[in-house]
Amino acid sequence: MAPLTDIAHWRTHIFSRLLTIVLVLGIATAVPSIVIAAREGLWALIAIDLTAIAWLAAVWRRRSLPYRTRVLNFMAIVFFVSTGMMVNIGQVAQLYLIAPPVFAAVLLGMRPALAALALSALIVAGLGLAGIVKADVAGLPDNDPVSALLVALNFLFVGSLITMSCATLLQRLARSLDELRRFAGSLEEGQHALQAANAELRLVAAAVAQLNDKVIIARASPGPDEPQPIIFANDAFVRHTGYSREQLLGRSMTMFAGPRTDQAEIARIAAAMEKRQGVSAELQVYSKSGKPSWIELEISPFLDEQGAHTHWVVVGRDIGERRKAASAIHRLAFYDVLTGLPNRRLLLDRLDAELAKAQAGGEGGALLFIDLDHFK
Repeated sequence: MAPLTDIAHWRTHIFSRLLTIVLVLGIATAVPSIVIAAREGLWALIAIDLTAIAWLAAVWRRRSLPYRTRVLNFMAIVFFVSTGMMVNIGQVAQLYLIAPPVFAAVLLGMRPALAALALSALIVAGLGLAGIVKADVAGLPDNDPVSALLVALNFLFVGSLITMSCATLLQRLARSLDELRRFAGSLEEGQHALQAANAELRLVAAAVAQLNDKVIIARASPGPDEPQPIIFANDAFVRHTGYSREQLLGRSMTMFAGPRTDQAEIARIAAAMEKRQGVSAELQVYSKSGKPSWIELEISPFLDEQGAHTHWVVVGRDIGERRKAASAIHRLAFYDVLTGLPNRRLLLDRLDAELAKAQAGGEGGALLFIDLDHFK
């Protein structure tokens, strides 16, 4: 991307094309010019054409020379041809002297262009004051110094307009390319940062996908009664529920509730989510086949960089075995192993609970004791 936003690259490219075009056109116009000049006996003009073509061909072939050296040689050729044409043809050839400052503005910059313009104006003035080129101004003698100065000043004025326009345009272009280069650099840095963030995100997503815990992410809806659509489910969650990932995405998190799901617990969860608060719960949920299972849920709100609540992150753990173990321990503690009937510990536990309830409500109660003889 750097060469495309570098003015030096474009100047080199333009000069290479320009040199080839000028060489081809120079040869094409020099051949008939030499023929006409030979017929008229203008041998000096022939020498100028041949020297310029040979010099131009040498600059064109020596591509190993520094860029500035080749450009200065090219401008020297234009000055040489322009001066020779003015000496041999006359004042009309001074149009050629407009070319060096314009070429300098395009190929080198503002200061070289102004220097080339000053040199062109000096050549016009010098040839006119020396009487080598007749300064043709209506109402003034041909060899009058005032005529030569007027011609030089008018040339300088017109040349300044053209040269300054080209130089200013190239300066603006150079600034635009610099801004484009800086923008491209910042864009490249941003792209690298984005690639690194995407790589980290893929790593995190792969790690979450391989967790044994069930993980889903749901989009937070603005209204409390609106569904919270699922946008991500890891492999463990897909395996546990029996749904495909396509069947889960976009569905509400309430799709896993069933006949034995505790509605009071669901209401508590909904109240916490309405307040944008995290909540923990143990629920009996149902798979696609209708099989119930106990899950411990951790539901946490996710906030973006501006602090806005955007998603819910739900982590579930299978607690079926834990609840079975707790139920077995409870049965061993409060029921007789032989008969399966409630034991003394359960009686005392229930009695304590009823007494506490009666004391809290200010109500009375009664205890009926029945003794069975020879029960065991």
